[in-house]
Amino acid sequence: MPPLHSYKEKFIEELKQDDEFICVAGYPAVINENSLLLDDGKSTINVYFNEKPATDVKFIKVFGRAINMEGITAIQADFIQDLSKIDTFLYNKVRLLLKK
Repeated sequence: MPPLHSYKEKFIEELKQDDEFICVAGYPAVINENSLLLDDGKSTINVYFNEKPATDVKFIKVFGRAINMEGITAIQADFIQDLSKIDTFLYNKVRLLLKK
């Protein structure tokens, strides 16, 4: 059985190329066959995945590792959670309060 890890929630602008077990939430701006562009309202980042999420998702949380793609930080997703049914305004407000 593989070891269990806890993922630390971060904003995109806080990511470093050696971060492991992180999660970021945001809006998928563009979804391609093996990647998407994630926008958290302040920054964007490319996310690479093995299993494509549904194209109708509006708000997601990506769990994975930061990677270096040609000198640019990106995320290799372990899995993607659909958060489309939650109140994104309240979610983001709580995230900001918890960061203080």
